[in-house]
Amino acid sequence: MNDLILRAEGIYKYFFDSHYGKKTVIKAVNGVDVGVRRRETLAIVGESGSGKTTLGKVLMRIYEPTEGKIWFEGNEISTVNGSKLKAYRKYMQMVFQDPTSSLNPRKRIFDIISLPLKAHFNMSKRERLQRVRELLNKVDLPEDFIYRYPNALSGGQKQRVGIARALALNPKLIVLDEPTSALDVSVQAKILTLLTQLKEQFDLTYIFISHDLSVVKNISDKIVVMYLGYIMESASTEEIFNNPYHPYTKALLSAIPTVTDEERKIIPEEITLQGDIPSPSHIPQGCPFYSRCQERMDICKIKRPRILQIKEGHYVRCFLYDRNGGK
Repeated sequence: MNDLILRAEGIYKYFFDSHYGKKTVIKAVNGVDVGVRRRETLAIVGESGSGKTTLGKVLMRIYEPTEGKIWFEGNEISTVNGSKLKAYRKYMQMVFQDPTSSLNPRKRIFDIISLPLKAHFNMSKRERLQRVRELLNKVDLPEDFIYRYPNALSGGQKQRVGIARALALNPKLIVLDEPTSALDVSVQAKILTLLTQLKEQFDLTYIFISHDLSVVKNISDKIVVMYLGYIMESASTEEIFNNPYHPYTKALLSAIPTVTDEERKIIPEEITLQGDIPSPSHIPQGCPFYSRCQERMDICKIKRPRILQIKEGHYVRCFLYDRNGGK
């Protein structure tokens, strides 16, 4: 456990909404245990509404956990606030999904990237200017971008600015929330290459949130598959691609476009999921995936399967492998 830079146990995150006098509980994350090792890339994947972004924001302490504990470098940070939380912010940064909305359109690129430096360090403007130039160089942007506004940049360039801002404080951990989903395919590849280079250069640890397994295939070391706030399967990237167990994981893998014969051999035959992911305010009684699963059994409707280890480092929540378990 000593090599885990971040660990979380029993994480729940509920949102409470009142509409027309009726109170609704939105159960976004439900009892998640997760950990990421130093210099590792952990991918959290799932459809929209699976709870992956909410989990990422809870781990970053952007959202307060409803229940559960979080440790960073062995220190519990679940309840720290104020100056203590600010101190941890230097080591934990986030790159957001939409590069346009995450950058203030009224601020120049210098102001955007240097804001963390201004908040955390007593640096002169000249020192901050030099640091911003260095960061722009690291993300392959010209130095004269310092004087531009975000609306003068392309989507890929804006995302590079977001990455530079996250790097400003020399963090140890970066949460990347769908960092390529708003970009063209050719730009996606360049951003992924850049992230790989930066990880090696700065000894970074990544938590990479995505809905697309093909995006994380070559960048992640471990994959966690989420559905309706629950972890359905987790294992090394190699295991997930070569030996998927959960029907939901197989469905996600089957949606990956294939080009070579080798890819076709490991990708399951196409599985079309019927219907949409249920509302997190009305989670089914039994297995969260019951309504869309093609391999469902009677027990799946009435009991919720527990997550269990079926081989070293490979965990699955499914009655196909746990006939006597459940809650």
